[in-house]
Amino acid sequence: MCLIMLVLVPALSAADSQITFGWDVFFAWDAAHYFKIVTEGYASADGGLSPQVAFFPLFPGIVKAIASVGIPVIPAGVLVNSWAFLGAVLCLYRWVSERYSVTVARWVTAVLVWCPFSIFGLVFYTEGIFLLFSIAALAAFDRQQYVQAAIWGACSTLTRIVGMALIPAFLIVAWRERRSPQAYVVGLSVGVGLLAYMSYCWVTFSDPLAFISVQHQFWERSRGFNLSDWLMLVQQVAVGPVNSARGLFADPWYPVGMAAIVTIAAVLWRKRKAMGDVRAGSCLFVLFVVAWLIAGDPFVNLLTIWGGIAVLWLSRRSLGLLLGTYAAFSVAIILASGAVTSAERYIYAIVPVAIALGEWLSRHRRWGYAVFSFFSILLVTFSIRFAQNQWVA
Repeated sequence: MCLIMLVLVPALSAADSQITFGWDVFFAWDAAHYFKIVTEGYASADGGLSPQVAFFPLFPGIVKAIASVGIPVIPAGVLVNSWAFLGAVLCLYRWVSERYSVTVARWVTAVLVWCPFSIFGLVFYTEGIFLLFSIAALAAFDRQQYVQAAIWGACSTLTRIVGMALIPAFLIVAWRERRSPQAYVVGLSVGVGLLAYMSYCWVTFSDPLAFISVQHQFWERSRGFNLSDWLMLVQQVAVGPVNSARGLFADPWYPVGMAAIVTIAAVLWRKRKAMGDVRAGSCLFVLFVVAWLIAGDPFVNLLTIWGGIAVLWLSRRSLGLLLGTYAAFSVAIILASGAVTSAERYIYAIVPVAIALGEWLSRHRRWGYAVFSFFSILLVTFSIRFAQNQWVA
C-alpha cells in the first residue's frame, strides 16, 4: 500500500496536480489537526476553543518529541503510527495464539492488516497507536500483568475517548472472576489518561469536557444516538444516495437493481443445499460485489458498522467476558457520540471485531478467501483515494 501511495498515485496523477512523490501522500483530513497540535498547540487565535481540542494529546505529544530532534513533523507522525501499528499486529498475534491457537492468530492478524481501514495504520492518524495501547492493555490484564495493564490502559485513554471502555471492562471482569484488589485498582487507574486531559481542558478552557463540546460546535454533532443520520445511511443503501436526497424516483433504477439483488440472494440462500455450498457461496459473493458497485461507500460503511456489531454478538461466547465487555462499551461510546461519519473507522479500531471475524473465518476458510479478495480491492481503492486527498472515512 505504501508503494501504491508513494509511487503509483503520483505517477497516475495529472501533470497539473499537486500530488507528488513524498510524505504528503500520507497526510490528509484529520492529519491537519494533529499537525497543528504539534506545531501550535491547542490554543486558538481568539482564545476560545479550537477544533484541535477534539483530538487527544498523546499521539501529537510523541510526534512533537520526535520532531524536536530534527525529524520533520509529517514523517515523524507517519513513522510513529506505522511502527505502532506493526507493534499492535505482533502483540495481537502473540495474545490470540495464547488464547485460541496459532491458526486463529494468523487469520485474526490477517483481518487486522488486510481490512481496508488498515490504511489508517499507515498514515498520519492514530489508529495504529490506539490499537497498540488497547491490545497491550487487554493482553496484560488477561495475563494478570497489572502494572503493564495500568500503563497501557492510561495511554489508551490519553489517545482516544474510546479507551474509556477499558475501565468498565476491567472492573466487571475483576468482579465476575473474583480477582485480587489489584485488578480493581488497574480498572480505575486506566482513567488517569482521560482525567489528565480533562484537567488540562478545565484549566485552559474552563470546561473539563471541552473535547466533547468542540465537536458539537464545529462538527454539529448531536448529543447521544443520532437516529436520523443512521436512518439516512440505511436509506442511502436501500434506495440510493440520489433518491434519498432528491426523491424516490430521481433514480428509479437503483431501488429496482437493489431489490433484484436482495431477491436473488434470498433465493440462492434457500437453495444453497441443492446447489452446493461452493456454487451458492460463489454466486452470493458475486451479488455482494455487485451491490457494492451499485451502492458504493454507504454500503461499505453500513456493513462495517452494523456487520461488525452483528459479528461481535454472534461471537460473544468465544470472545469471553473481557473482550465481549470491552467491545460492548466501545460500541456504546461510538453510537452515543452522535457521530455517523467515520464510525466505520472507529469500529475497526475495536480489536474484538477483528478477533471475532478472524476466528469465524478460520473455521470457514472459503468465505475467508472471498472476504480477503474483497478487502484487497477496497484496500487498494482506499489507498489511492487517501493519497489523492479524497474522503475515505
